[in-house]
Amino acid sequence: ALELHRAASCDFDLVVFTNLTQDHLDFHLSLEDYFMAKRRLFAGGDYGRDRVALLNMDDHFGRRMKNETDLALKGFGLYRDVDYLAADVDTGPGGSRFKVVYDRGSIDIRTELRGIFNVYNCLAAVSVALEKNIDAKTIADGIVEVKGVPGRFESVDCGQGFMVIVDYAHTPDGVRNLLEASRGITSGRVISVVGCGGDRDRSKRALMGEAGASLSDLCIFTSDNPRSEDPLRIIDMMVEGVRGKISEEKYLVEADRRKAIKQAISIAGEGDTVVIAGKGHERGQIFSNSIVPFDDREVARECIEEVRLESS
Repeated sequence: ALELHRAASCDFDLVVFTNLTQDHLDFHLSLEDYFMAKRRLFAGGDYGRDRVALLNMDDHFGRRMKNETDLALKGFGLYRDVDYLAADVDTGPGGSRFKVVYDRGSIDIRTELRGIFNVYNCLAAVSVALEKNIDAKTIADGIVEVKGVPGRFESVDCGQGFMVIVDYAHTPDGVRNLLEASRGITSGRVISVVGCGGDRDRSKRALMGEAGASLSDLCIFTSDNPRSEDPLRIIDMMVEGVRGKISEEKYLVEADRRKAIKQAISIAGEGDTVVIAGKGHERGQIFSNSIVPFDDREVARECIEEVRLESS
């Protein structure tokens, strides 16, 4: 949107930099181009001269942005000397707890959102609220009421003895963060279902394959939204990221997404976690000449019931 000047008439009071990872490179062509597009919001007076910039100082590009902007700066993070620090972080199956420490005191935050990436998201939101002089109790009460975003680390619970998580992760860092967060709340194995979209950045496919297989006990490579491409060719490019690096016992190939989800669920046992990545909230699967109804959450529920019936 910044690159195409869609926000050219907007004046912002406050802008936030959360992170930058490999995505949208079919449009931006390189990570440097992507950074420079985001930088438009943090440099010069095009979007309001008096705006404040809140930067994630735990992110490499956030630290770089600090040196390339002339805006009034505030930093947030978990590991550095920042204006808004998340301390005493505890994240588990039931959610996350942490304390936001700032110059005027501290706020105890509790949320049902799980995973360290959601701690960063909540910390960014709290930092914005404090910058806008919202009182601490209102902030804490607001965060605790957030129940999650559809298709983002969303649990599918049909009473099975293992967790099933559906997430929109569709970048190497996204898959990595998702699986690391899942590992942190899992007592057993992590079994993942991972695919890559067609007609998009091809350079991330091998990286996503490597992230999926290296951070899972078992990863099933499958189709995502193949669009005009051959799903098997996309999967083969993912497998290229693991050939010779990771044991073949750690990954399988099943191009039919529904079959891949059912296979993961049929393998899962007590205490395991099945992670279905890539499509999240989407309700259709895009092929070259059609969009087929497909919701990972609904398909997972159906597969849980099918496996339950087959094993009874």
